[in-house]
Amino acid sequence: MPKTTKTSQKPFFYKIKFSKKFHKLKPFDLNKPFKVLDVLIVNSLELSKEFLAYDTAYDGGYYPIRPKTDYLMLILEQDGKLLTTLRYRTPAKERFYRSLIGEKVGVKITRP
Repeated sequence: MPKTTKTSQKPFFYKIKFSKKFHKLKPFDLNKPFKVLDVLIVNSLELSKEFLAYDTAYDGGYYPIRPKTDYLMLILEQDGKLLTTLRYRTPAKERFYRSLIGEKVGVKITRP
């Protein structure tokens, strides 16, 4: 009988990429998956200064958000904690991110 060996394969998750190490990521374990709970369409004018400060702060300042522009707000969950991120809205991005609702995704910082 041939000998079999177990191979551990890491499950594939789509990775949501962040170009900076945002402060909002600190309480999360970036080696664990997040669940996509919802994708909302928001206009940057509708968002409070407090929310924008939370969502865009990193050690070098604040990531710029375009005024009067539609964004997709992704709501992610990990161990009962919520994480939001804004993504510039296009029809293709909206379809793609909505297809991830209920799925597990990873988070990756591309330029720390």
